[in-house]
Amino acid sequence: MPQIFWYYSVVAIGIAMIIFTMYKKRNFADLFSFFLAAASFGYLQEYI
Repeated sequence: MPQIFWYYSVVAIGIAMIIFTMYKKRNFADLFSFFLAAASFGYLQEYI
């Protein structure tokens, strides 16, 4: 059950970053690097 909380929090942060990136018209590489880091962190937490 605690894993669901972390997945939902990553999704919420990701949606907030998408909105912020589109609002500020920033580089999407920052957004993709966040999702890559979040996915790798979530993957590591599955096996620890």
